[in-house]
Amino acid sequence: MTKLRIVWHCIFISLPFAALLGFSVWFYARALPRIEERERRWLENEAKNFAAELKENDAARAFIWQYGKGVVDGNWRWRERFPAKMKWKDWKLRNSRTKHSWEKMDGEILVWVRVGDKIHGGFPGIEATDYRMLFWIFAPSLLAALACAAALAVHSLVAYAKSREDFLAATAHDLTTPLAAMRLLIGTDDEEAKILAERMVRMVGNICDFLRLGGRRRYKKEVFDLRAAYEEAYRLFAADYRDLFDGEDVAILQDDGAPCLAAADELATVQIIWNILGNDLKYAAPYGRVAVHFSSADGMAALSFFDDGPGMDFTQRRHAFERFWRAKSVLESGKGGFGIGLGVSRDAARAMGGALTLAPNTPRGCVFTLALPAAGV
Repeated sequence: MTKLRIVWHCIFISLPFAALLGFSVWFYARALPRIEERERRWLENEAKNFAAELKENDAARAFIWQYGKGVVDGNWRWRERFPAKMKWKDWKLRNSRTKHSWEKMDGEILVWVRVGDKIHGGFPGIEATDYRMLFWIFAPSLLAALACAAALAVHSLVAYAKSREDFLAATAHDLTTPLAAMRLLIGTDDEEAKILAERMVRMVGNICDFLRLGGRRRYKKEVFDLRAAYEEAYRLFAADYRDLFDGEDVAILQDDGAPCLAAADELATVQIIWNILGNDLKYAAPYGRVAVHFSSADGMAALSFFDDGPGMDFTQRRHAFERFWRAKSVLESGKGGFGIGLGVSRDAARAMGGALTLAPNTPRGCVFTLALPAAGV
């Protein structure tokens, strides 16, 4: 899994946290003030109704403060808080016409109404909800839980990607030594065995290229014939293609024999072409002929592969170059592979200043095109 894909996956995993954080900011800045305003209006209305009851019904009064005398009814707490020296202006007059109001006292709400030189009050048991406190209790807790879940998911994703790369690294390391010994032991007269060994070496090369993340591999810039690079790669698959095509080779379209010179890394180019040929041999060639076309235009030397296979839909073409991605139909077919060949090939083509693209063929199949800087450009 590439670093860019890991970053995108981490961003995707963090989206719920980011969405909740954004909603929390919006709720605190826009919705919460409106909720508190509605709560204040409700409390004001309840206090107004109770104040009217206090004014008309002596039995409802539990608190009396008289001007110049202080609290004349109630316990000692109120005598200290509302002494005789208080002036009318010290009371919070929320309504100048009816002279009534309310205020919080020791966790309760005291509703009072002014009648003559006295203030009558009571505690109606109105419970106002502190939405702002509830927000600060629950929102940070939920955000913290979601942040922890996202962090654990990201950690699992990175560990999973690393375990796959460690597995590939171990596989490449374990195969390199015996393959080198096999190449030495195979006799020069056993051409088929040599080809099979070379193909295995190139499979290991794909794994090694995949493990070179971050552009650590340096590619040469040398002039070579793209046709010769194709022939070198095709040599390793020629027998298999002939078996499928009744003894015939892959067709070369518009073959005028002229060199198609490119300025890139020849060894890396052979590996890219080998990957494309191997992909076509596995998935497309059993359904029909494969043809190649050499061309030079706009400062690029290009090699295109046309096949008559089952083709790919838009979604499959969009994911075809992603590492480890394999179509569902391919997985169900049981055909082997790591799903890294096309990915490392496209990365290598881009690193050399070129491109590897995939397009639908007509009437069916796919077209892979490798384009590299032309020599002299």
